Amino acid sequence: MIKTKQINLISGEFLKKSLFARLCRILARNKKIRNFAILLVALAAFSILQLAALGALKWQVAGTIRRAQEVKVEFSQLQSRSLQLEKQKSELVKEEGIKKQKLEQLLSSAARERKYVDILTLITGLLPPELWINQLVLSDSGIQIMGTTLNPQSILKFMDQLDKSGVFRNSRFISSEKQMLETHVVHNFQVASEPVWSALAKLKEK
Repeated sequence: MIKTKQINLISGEFLKKSLFARLCRILARNKKIRNFAILLVALAAFSILQLAALGALKWQVAGTIRRAQEVKVEFSQLQSRSLQLEKQKSELVKEEGIKKQKLEQLLSSAARERKYVDILTLITGLLPPELWINQLVLSDSGIQIMGTTLNPQSILKFMDQLDKSGVFRNSRFISSEKQMLETHVVHNFQVASEPVWSALAKLKEK
């Protein structure tokens, strides 16, 4: 019977060293293994760099998308604000137009009232003793005077005094109606005349 004997080709000194030291020794002695190991390390480093670059790119893309969404929201808010401002501007312009129109009406009304008072004051000074005014209507075409008198002749006298004043012209008779008041007969009349505004203005300046 043949007896076999185990022979350890690896020296005990080698086995006593650390795994890293063993690996370094193998790489130092075997060029092919060393080159292969270098290639593996290079591939691993390249893969790590690629992963890092990819991660950085993804982070950058995510940041760009996030910023784009923020800009979109900001633009939408600005657009909404712009529409609100345009609406407010339109309302202000409309309100300004209404106020301007009211102011013009007030000024026109005030001027008309001043003219009315001036004309009424002049007419009152031209009234004969037996005649009094009930109503005065002022329009662009002239004035209409409604009044009452006991003597119908005073109506003609009143129209004559209007024309002679130089402030009125083309005074004319429109109508007259008798009315019984207790024991007296009165005449309700209506006459028309045209104010001479230039003469009225000069009279006011004096």
